[in-house]
Amino acid sequence: MMNMRIKSDIGFRIEDPEIAWEILGNLGLNVNYEHPYQNAVLFNDDQKYELLINRLKKKDIHYSEIFELVFDDDELEKAEFYDMGPAGYWGYPQPMDDFGYVKESYDESVACPICWNGAKQVRPFLIKGKPKFGRNDILAINWEFEFLITERLKSLIEGEGLTGAEFWPLLDYKKRTPIEGFHQLCVKNELPPMSPNTEFETDDLGSNPKIKLPCPCNKIGRNLAVHQMRYKKNDIVKAKDFNKTQEWIGGTYHTTQWTVVSKRVYRLFKKNNIKRVKFAPIIIEENQ
Repeated sequence: MMNMRIKSDIGFRIEDPEIAWEILGNLGLNVNYEHPYQNAVLFNDDQKYELLINRLKKKDIHYSEIFELVFDDDELEKAEFYDMGPAGYWGYPQPMDDFGYVKESYDESVACPICWNGAKQVRPFLIKGKPKFGRNDILAINWEFEFLITERLKSLIEGEGLTGAEFWPLLDYKKRTPIEGFHQLCVKNELPPMSPNTEFETDDLGSNPKIKLPCPCNKIGRNLAVHQMRYKKNDIVKAKDFNKTQEWIGGTYHTTQWTVVSKRVYRLFKKNNIKRVKFAPIIIEENQ
């Protein structure tokens, strides 16, 4: 039995600090007295979560929520495959102006002409300066959420013989030369479609006359913030250690193919204390 929980990061604005305390303070939640923007992080099964949401609605205060699935160690250890998502970021692909990096690093000819999702990366990222990872061995690049790794993690992955990924250089924006000590973990293997039982959430993109959901390409409008990926057993049996989903997933107008990894990847990262990624177990369904 899964003990998965949903954590919500709730953000809203309140100009009057007394009202902020009325909503947050007497629930034992922190109040930001120096700024009107307030924030609370709660599990959805916490009684305080329901009370907070009801208070915000009662006072007609607009709020936003970012959801995250949280699993205990036992759940993670029992899984065979995982959604591996970023939990830390560094830098931006270059050039940033007008998203010029797309022309530099992507094949736009395969993108949807309506929503513009689906371009495939065919050349290394250009970046400004040497990445500053601190003590981390893996971070994701902003906007595209692709994983950048250190030489240490590259050696660990190679030493374990993990499959499904290549190591691309990161190029200096001005010199166009490789930056030593860092690489992109470029995942090449693409999985079959997920199980039809996967419960995608439908994004509301608001009023945009150019994009009507669902887009014919099916690359926009779906997310997996509060549900897990599902695969039929026969469809994932040939998966490699690193894989990309066939589906394009994500909130708002920009989607990406998410990364699916094996237990070997999970255990390698855990053994070597590799942080700044989040693992969510994938549900494997028996074929009927």
